Amino acid sequence: MDKQTKNKFIYDRINDYGQFLSLQNYSKFLESFGIEYSNFNENYNFNDEQIDQLFPILQYPSQKELNLLSLYYLYSLALTLIKSFIQTTAMSYVKKKNYMYIRTTFQSEDFNC
Repeated sequence: MDKQTKNKFIYDRINDYGQFLSLQNYSKFLESFGIEYSNFNENYNFNDEQIDQLFPILQYPSQKELNLLSLYYLYSLALTLIKSFIQTTAMSYVKKKNYMYIRTTFQSEDFNC
């Protein structure tokens, strides 16, 4: 992986960390690697030492991220099951209504031969 790709990857991962850390903890996290919070933006260039320190740490998802991913999968499964239930119930309701309509419209008395 070239340096520009690593820079982008590290920036994105650190930015994601900022989503679930408090501002104070996020600033401390950045400062522990020699990055000032006020200067940290999308165009920030990490030096080689920072890349060597940060890349192994950020390369694999944290436990919180894995938990969020599992929660997302469970949410998707529940949503799919609810949609399936609604569709099945709606179709049985429509079939029942159609059957009742046909039954009341075409009584056996109408077909006396």
